[in-house]
Amino acid sequence: MTNDTARRLRQNAGVRFFEDPWNRIKQLDEKELLKLLDAETTEIAAVVLSKLDVTKAATLLGEMLGPRARKISFAISQTAGVTPQAVDHIGQSPMAQLDNKPKRAFATLPEDRIVAILTAASDDLRDEVMNGLRETDPELAERVLAGVFTFVDIPTRIAAVDVATAVKPWRKPIWSLPCVTQTDMEWKRSVNLS
Repeated sequence: MTNDTARRLRQNAGVRFFEDPWNRIKQLDEKELLKLLDAETTEIAAVVLSKLDVTKAATLLGEMLGPRARKISFAISQTAGVTPQAVDHIGQSPMAQLDNKPKRAFATLPEDRIVAILTAASDDLRDEVMNGLRETDPELAERVLAGVFTFVDIPTRIAAVDVATAVKPWRKPIWSLPCVTQTDMEWKRSVNLS
């Protein structure tokens, strides 16, 4: 039986299973930890930061807004009397949040999947979809547009030095690459291929 199956059976039966949460919590990346800490009280966040290694705790504290970071720092100073049992119990709260997350069908974010699809799509379809996204959800459209990469983007997103470095290993010139903003000769001179 897998751990997920056992956990689901315990949850369905109403059995609370206490395992040491701190190993799992310490393994989380900073972005996920920050999201967990944002949902917790100042006191819980203080205990969680106290259990993390100093570098990770400092990074997380630096990512928080000033007033919240100050409150949590002060709350850390008040943790001298916290018992080991309380710390174990406190660790269950963030772990419960982790266990309550629904399984996701896709490993990547929705906008990343849209970017991949639109990058491979024809220009006409990409333009039509982007126009629709701009009308429906301008913020999503901006995130998607930032990720879509087409030949039109070459002059603005790739430095000429990087193009020269990328094509240098090939023996035959590849002057057939389309360049929208410059003539062939201007482009060749700008990347030092002539």
